[in-house]
Amino acid sequence: MKIGKKRISIFGLRPKYTSTIITIATGLAVAVLTLMVASYTSERVRHAFFGVNYLDRQISQLTTDVRDRQYQLDEMELEVYSAREELERLTAEATELKKGLAEMKEGRVIAFQGELLAQTSVEGDANRQGIDNAISRLVQIAEEKLSLKDNPTAPPNPATEVVVTQEEREKVERELLASDTRKVLRLSAPSNIVFGQTVEGVLQIFDSRLVYEKDALLLTHTVDAPLSSENAADLLYALLKQINRMAVRNGVLPDPISGTVGNLDSMEFYDAVDRIGEGDGEKKIDLFAATDIYTEGPVNIRVEVTVPDGK
Repeated sequence: MKIGKKRISIFGLRPKYTSTIITIATGLAVAVLTLMVASYTSERVRHAFFGVNYLDRQISQLTTDVRDRQYQLDEMELEVYSAREELERLTAEATELKKGLAEMKEGRVIAFQGELLAQTSVEGDANRQGIDNAISRLVQIAEEKLSLKDNPTAPPNPATEVVVTQEEREKVERELLASDTRKVLRLSAPSNIVFGQTVEGVLQIFDSRLVYEKDALLLTHTVDAPLSSENAADLLYALLKQINRMAVRNGVLPDPISGTVGNLDSMEFYDAVDRIGEGDGEKKIDLFAATDIYTEGPVNIRVEVTVPDGK
């Protein structure tokens, strides 16, 4: 106000504007001086003015931490969801097991889940009627097999009905008609089967090929020491197991439950055991394919025991 009354002029400006500029400059100088003095005398003020960058860095770091925690939370929620799904699956399996146990207590289980009930081969030139007959034949064999399992001594009287849905029949027919090669058609149990219940059989199709020709030598073994009947039986059993593993590797379909691909008639087995065990000389044991053996099996074996002189 004093400068304005004195009519001072700077830069050629009118005294009014000159006083305004001086007033603004004075105000800024007072503000800056005040801040400088306050910063010098108060640590809090210094932090407030000069700690902005530090605060920005802290805010940025905290923002990053929050984002990372959110990612971790999302992952944990996903794990919890997966664990809940697994728990629901295990609960369903436990329920099925309890159901199976209850069925075993209340009824007579005559077949287990996945058990092979019947199988047959279908040639590549089969027509729709032939395929339908093959499926019907599988159903009949399965019902007779289940009937014999319930009572082996009684005449076949299927009390357990096996059915194949029309949709399943049509799907199998389409696949077989579209192929010109030999196939294996298997009928399996979808779950544990209790005597008297209706079963919806599961059909599976496999390629079929000739694995071993009739009279093909499958395995040979030489015995150079006398064997007791027990040891001879153990040896022959081990040789049959070896053939079983070899046949599976070469493409013969094993039984889903036992894992076997065939067996040797008990009379032939013990007759071969007697021939292996008799005498003290060296013996050669040859195991041949008794018939042509295809993918579906069974692996029928013929055992020949010879001595060095050919007798």
